[in-house]
Amino acid sequence: MVSSDVGMMGGAEAHEYQYLTAVGEDHVVVCKSCGYNANIDAAKHKLSSVSEPTSQRVEEVYTPGCKDNKNDHHLKNVDPRSFTGTCVDDLSLPTEQSLCVVCDSPLSQSRGIEVGNIFKLGEKYSRLMGATYLDNRGTENFLVMGCYGIGIGRTIACIVEQHSDERGIIWPKGIAPYAIHILALGNKTEVTELAESLYADLQKAGLEVLYDDREQTPGVKFGDADLLGMPIQVVVSKRSIDAGGVEVRLRKESNSKVVPYGAVLEALKAHINVGD
Repeated sequence: MVSSDVGMMGGAEAHEYQYLTAVGEDHVVVCKSCGYNANIDAAKHKLSSVSEPTSQRVEEVYTPGCKDNKNDHHLKNVDPRSFTGTCVDDLSLPTEQSLCVVCDSPLSQSRGIEVGNIFKLGEKYSRLMGATYLDNRGTENFLVMGCYGIGIGRTIACIVEQHSDERGIIWPKGIAPYAIHILALGNKTEVTELAESLYADLQKAGLEVLYDDREQTPGVKFGDADLLGMPIQVVVSKRSIDAGGVEVRLRKESNSKVVPYGAVLEALKAHINVGD
């Protein structure tokens, strides 16, 4: 969780839940010494060093077309710190040379994806809406409000980023679109009948099943199955039937195991009930 700008929501303060990843669109500033962290838009920092004011003499330079304090002229060697400003604010962004405002340690930066946020709204909106309550003394007070949001699409993106390999997604069982992916290989009648029977039995048992009965080559089906990334793949083929059952493979593993048809249901339930 990192500090963030309140933006259009307003309120006293806001925080974001950031998933750190090299492909994130946000930049997060982190102090590894004291734990200070913030979105770069809201991060406070100190400069590691400040250059000394220039000792060169301020000169007036003839500049045709320049219309500053004096037409056709501007000043050279001016140090902005020699002026008294009417407003002072932090307009700079932290760099790798910046120091932490809490402990003076060097700051580092990471990229991240914002998956959620929270806002301390205070009485900002309750005053506008006239939303009040009576306390135990009968005194009317404005509601103190807060709100939060979770980006479902962003959360899914972060999960895929963390649970994947070069072949595709590896869904955690708790959030997978389907627990089991059945692949029927070949067009032999015995393969089709066994695959459809298995599909019906698993559905009847309350399991979530994706059934690939397309007329495609095994290579295409295996590639698509790995890309989609359901936790358990069940392959029905002439080879598996000759071996005495169906092949069961966990997406996160490379090896498969032939399981007798009569034991498939209990074997799949056991895989599903085991933690990721």
